[in-house]
Amino acid sequence: MKTFFTARILGAGTLGAGALVACTFTSAVAQQAESLGEIETPHIDHLEEVHVISSPLNQTQQDTALAITMLKDEALRNAASGSLGETLSQQVGIHSASFGAGVGQPVVRGQTGNRVAVLQNGIAELDAATASPDHANSVEPLIAKRIEVIRGPATLLYGNGAIGGVVNVVDNRIPEQTLENAVALEARYNSVNDLNSQVIVIENNLGALNFHLDASRRRAGELTIPVAAESEALHALHEDDEHDEHEEEEGLEEGHEEDHADEHLDSSSGVLANSSLKDWSANIGASWVLDAGFVGLSYGKVRKNYGLPLGTHVHAGHDEHDEEEGVEEGVEESAEESAEEEHHEEVEKVRIAMQTERWEFKTQWDLSNNLIQQLEASASYTEYKHQELEYFVHEEHEDEHEEHEEEHVELEVETGTEYRRSGSQLKLIARQQPATLLNGELTGAWGVQLANATMQAEGEEAFIPHTKLRSNAVFVVQQLTQENWIFETGLRAESLQLKPDACDEQNNTFSASGSVVRKLNNNSNLTAAYSVSQRAPASEERYSNIDITTCQLKADPETWVAHGATAQYELMATGLENETAHNMEIRWRKHTGDIRAEFTLYRSNVNNYVYLARTGEEFEGLPIAQYEQADAYFQGWEAEVTLPLAEWPASHWDITLFTDGVQARLQSGDNLPRIPPLRIGGQLNWHSDNWAARLRATHVAKQDNLAAFETPSPSYVLVDANMDYHFHINVANKEYEAAVFLKANNLLNEEIRHHTSYVKDVAPGAGRGILMGLRASF
Repeated sequence: MKTFFTARILGAGTLGAGALVACTFTSAVAQQAESLGEIETPHIDHLEEVHVISSPLNQTQQDTALAITMLKDEALRNAASGSLGETLSQQVGIHSASFGAGVGQPVVRGQTGNRVAVLQNGIAELDAATASPDHANSVEPLIAKRIEVIRGPATLLYGNGAIGGVVNVVDNRIPEQTLENAVALEARYNSVNDLNSQVIVIENNLGALNFHLDASRRRAGELTIPVAAESEALHALHEDDEHDEHEEEEGLEEGHEEDHADEHLDSSSGVLANSSLKDWSANIGASWVLDAGFVGLSYGKVRKNYGLPLGTHVHAGHDEHDEEEGVEEGVEESAEESAEEEHHEEVEKVRIAMQTERWEFKTQWDLSNNLIQQLEASASYTEYKHQELEYFVHEEHEDEHEEHEEEHVELEVETGTEYRRSGSQLKLIARQQPATLLNGELTGAWGVQLANATMQAEGEEAFIPHTKLRSNAVFVVQQLTQENWIFETGLRAESLQLKPDACDEQNNTFSASGSVVRKLNNNSNLTAAYSVSQRAPASEERYSNIDITTCQLKADPETWVAHGATAQYELMATGLENETAHNMEIRWRKHTGDIRAEFTLYRSNVNNYVYLARTGEEFEGLPIAQYEQADAYFQGWEAEVTLPLAEWPASHWDITLFTDGVQARLQSGDNLPRIPPLRIGGQLNWHSDNWAARLRATHVAKQDNLAAFETPSPSYVLVDANMDYHFHINVANKEYEAAVFLKANNLLNEEIRHHTSYVKDVAPGAGRGILMGLRASF
């Protein structure tokens, strides 16, 4: 099998506002391509048998009860974006938790953060994304060969952090098959934020030795938004505050802060201030491939620098009321005193500079003994660091004798907080030889998973102590396949130790699952699944603002550190128990044929659900929130169907209809926060020879099922369109593949406020934008 892959190099000029369509052409990363010279034309095919990498049994998507979303080839190229959440956000059951243009964490069935595991090639990413909503995932979707999402609990396969789902980003940095010599490039430009990005992939071989190299680069300016950054709901709250009993004090404070925020950077003029970004990534890998298996090693590095939109990061650890006058007086103080004062009061903007380095090792070998069919081992070592850079303003007035008094603004930068995380992981899987049982075939896999990591935060906003983590787990999955039935069961036991300095916590978790797939015919099946999943509380839930000398909450509020991204004091809870989720799911799937469809109903009852609840109290002008536990439930549906409309010899029309919704509440009846609202929509698809076009409309309902202290999110209709054309280039009697594409996003220029986002009321989604680009493979 020859390898096709893609590298993208993006850059172009702005398109006119009349352009309504954009394009996305078939991925050059398609590993199924038969030769480097052929073009994969955009037509509708029956679903091919693709093995699910995220399953240890190497099942096809049709033969598993797991709710799996798979993005690859043309669909992945259409959806690919700078953030993982945005790339996946148009898939049923999946949303994005944005924090400006630089962050988009995936939300699966209403759950995110430390409940959704993000993997790179089947092994967890050791970054700080789960610690705070303003931390970006360190994976790079632009170079992915495919992205697999398990919608729903996957603790049996991936442990504690997967109780809500798994996102597995798969690339080809360690080649598992013999490669053909090839180079692929892509370039694109987006008018909504003046984005230019480039990607290149190079693959080659020297006999059994295979090489892979990829690199990507992105640069983007401020994001264009269709409305003022502050939502109407938040503006109304500000107006109400003017009439409360603290009107004079709070009005002065808020007035100063708003005036200062708008003094140099402004988000009310059609752009989201401080939303620019730049990043790059590079990976190199090699493998030795033989008939019986392969062994390979890779090294990768990612760097990101992105801004946090104005008003989304509250400076922590100071008394705004007492220091209000000190800001203005600081200008007249000595240089040292002024710098110190401004460090607390004159923060103009905050940016995050992130870098991660990752080594990966993987080997897989087929065996010929009677017990084990195949052995697989994968390991990684990661070093992650990010700095929260605070930019300060120094204002100086010209002498009065000048004709015009001008204000000069000088920005200085300091590192407010630095996060570091490093660790290693090892996963071993033994796949057993098939055996006959009950007139069927029994297959299975046994595994061991080990992890060792450290996490530390240093600086004025470090509210989580230096913590060591150690995890040891064993698991087994068995599948019995009969004529029209597939039965699957699995067990996992895991020991997790968290140790912040002298405070030591150890939890043992257990997960079990059982499912059945009934093949109704060659094209469809019906599945039912039940599982019990456990999650041990995460370090931020256990240790936020802990006194490490007593292993209890800091007694003196003056020593508390606020979480700048969420603008509140977050306090640990003692005696937290394991979360235990009882999950039920039924699904009907028609996976091949002209009509393809999938309908899913699910419910998860969670005992001892850990959540962050506002206490109703404030300290130094910021609300206080404390982690608590209570029983909760998540329930919802997902539906998607593709119907043929018309077909001519050279063209094909079809339509995809979709909807999803989730309800999440405590058993007391209170709503959980940041739960996505109902979505319903459709996509019209047209394919003709080397052309393809798509028009997609999604209605997102108003979210007014609110948790305490939440604001409602308005409804909107998101309309996108794209078109692509692909062709051959003949150079020196050799044909090469190329494609041009256009894509128009948010054609109606709607106000989009993702309810899943912490900062939806000060950082709306992008306005109307035109993306265009070019791909080529050599």
